[in-house]
Amino acid sequence: AICPHSTNSAVTSTVDSLLRGEGIKKANTTILVNGSPGEVAAARTSDEISVQVTIAASDVSIVPSYCYLTGKLQGSFSLRLQ
Repeated sequence: AICPHSTNSAVTSTVDSLLRGEGIKKANTTILVNGSPGEVAAARTSDEISVQVTIAASDVSIVPSYCYLTGKLQGSFSLRLQ
């Protein structure tokens, strides 16, 4: 859950730490508040906060040759601010 008084920096740091633990070193994290880029600290109770993570497919492949991989993988998770 996104805790009150959290910041974009804290959320991004947590995401980066979790991904590094899985061996993913290059990722782009985007934070949305009610569907638009925003600051977690400015969100109000019941605002929807989404964290999107985008990773180049070639950075996480188990395929030995990266020349076949293009594009990016993206995942998103949303919660309401408590």
